[in-house]
Amino acid sequence: MSSTAGISIIKFTGDGVDGAKIAHGLGAVPELIISKRLENSNYWAVYHKKENNYYLVLNTTAGFSNAPLWKDTYPTSVYYQVDSSTSVNPSGETVVAYFFRSITGFSKVGDYNGNGNADGTFVYTGFKPAFIMIKRTDSAASWVMFDSKRLGYNIANYQLYSNSTSAEGNNAFIDINSNGFKCRTNHADVNNSSGTYIYMAFAESPIVSSNSIPGVAR
Repeated sequence: MSSTAGISIIKFTGDGVDGAKIAHGLGAVPELIISKRLENSNYWAVYHKKENNYYLVLNTTAGFSNAPLWKDTYPTSVYYQVDSSTSVNPSGETVVAYFFRSITGFSKVGDYNGNGNADGTFVYTGFKPAFIMIKRTDSAASWVMFDSKRLGYNIANYQLYSNSTSAEGNNAFIDINSNGFKCRTNHADVNNSSGTYIYMAFAESPIVSSNSIPGVAR
C-alpha cells in the first residue's frame, strides 16, 4: 500500500457479517474500490465515489445495480463497509480488494456526462494520461481501456475491454491530450448524449511542483 501513490491492496477473510468494517490502509477516503472473492466463482464488484448505494461489475457490461454491497455508506479514511453478500464478504473465504484515490499529477478518479457529438466531451485530468479506463454507468456498455504505449498517437488509441476476451478494437474513440482526454465519437461506450460515465486515469509523466501544480506535456 502507498498513501503517496493513492493505492492500497488488501486481502482478508470474510466473516459474512452484514455491516462489517474492513480496514483498507489507504490513509485517505477511497474513490474507487475493486473487490474479488478468490476461492469460488464470483464477479468483480466495483464501488465508485459517485454512488454509495450502487455497484458495478468489472467483468460484465451492466450499468449501476442497486444493492447494499457497501451498506449505502461512503468509506472513511480508515475503513469501508460491506454487507453479508458472498461477492464482497463470504464467510470463511478470502477476498482481495484494491483501493484508489486521486493524486494530483499522478492519477484521477472521476466522472463525466456524454454529449453525443463527434466533437465530444473533454475530460480534464491535469496530466497526460498513459492509461484510461471508462465505464458507462446508466446503461449497459463495455469497460473500455486505452493507453499510450501501443500505437500511442491520436486518434489511433485502440481500446481493450475488461469484460471481454476480444482482441483490441480500432475505433476512433478518444484523443489523449496533455491535460486529459477528449471523446471523438458518439459511441455509447464513451459519449452517448444521455450517458453518465466514470473513469480512472494514470499519468504518463507524473511531475508535480512544490506548490502542487502538475507539469503537463507540451
